[in-house]
Amino acid sequence: DLPIVGTSLGPYEVDEFVMKPVKTAPGVFSNVWVQDILERSTGLYTAHVVENRSAEVLIGGVVSFCPPNSIVFSDDWGGYARLDSHGYRHFTVNHSAREMSREEEIDGETVEIHVNTLEALHSVIRRRLANKARRNVARLQLVLKEFAYRRSGRPLLAPLKVQ
Repeated sequence: DLPIVGTSLGPYEVDEFVMKPVKTAPGVFSNVWVQDILERSTGLYTAHVVENRSAEVLIGGVVSFCPPNSIVFSDDWGGYARLDSHGYRHFTVNHSAREMSREEEIDGETVEIHVNTLEALHSVIRRRLANKARRNVARLQLVLKEFAYRRSGRPLLAPLKVQ
């Protein structure tokens, strides 16, 4: 479940990445996919473990976090190809063609289309989980929630304050 919801019409960066190997059961290690979404205007961030990279799963995450009619940036992964048909203004970068970013005019404003912010966060998350002996699904989910909380703008000790 996505703990926060975007507040503007974007732009949003959406991407997915794989963590491997992750202990999914005693003695069982598997690759685990994570989808993350960043609202550029506020810095709000959310990430969640997904069962696969199918269009149904990935678009479900976007619909849960991004308000309808939002501007969404992604790479050219086919799972995001139908975002337009769900009412989003979808723009892509083609990493296969070595396109990391590009400028495009949107609503009379020049905007840089990329998912580079998320890709940088992926490397930070991977570093946080560098100890493979402690890399399990519960710890991965905890790290993802911590990242979302830290990027939310709320004071770090707010949940611990007594009113």
